[in-house]
Amino acid sequence: MTAPAGQALHLVRLEMRDNRDNVLSENTYWRYQKGTDMQVLTSMPKARLAVSTSGVKRSGDDDQVTTTVTNRGSTVAALIRLAVRDSHGDRVLPVRYDDNYFWLLPGESRKVTVSWPSRLGCSHGVQVSAEAYNA
Repeated sequence: MTAPAGQALHLVRLEMRDNRDNVLSENTYWRYQKGTDMQVLTSMPKARLAVSTSGVKRSGDDDQVTTTVTNRGSTVAALIRLAVRDSHGDRVLPVRYDDNYFWLLPGESRKVTVSWPSRLGCSHGVQVSAEAYNA
């Protein structure tokens, strides 16, 4: 299959859904013909992300928050990655994300559960941030 003239790079989203229309799996790909077609990624318009986070909850030996990331811009937000910081601004590690390095279309949101060992003692004042390749 060849790309239409002038459109050498495409975003392709594949979803697998169950019989109740729940998303079971989602993958996002860039489709291109030549490696140089990927250069357009460096000139993508800037995305605008909004992040909201629930309060910290204890789950077994872990603390966790649910974070909602929303693309408030008019372009695709590419390769969104999350980070957790404590009240001093230091990165919390180790952290587990149930999703990371994902893509959001304009207006789209994604909930991500983030957890870390309670023994780290940083459940108060944690902040979750989101950055995209083009934000």
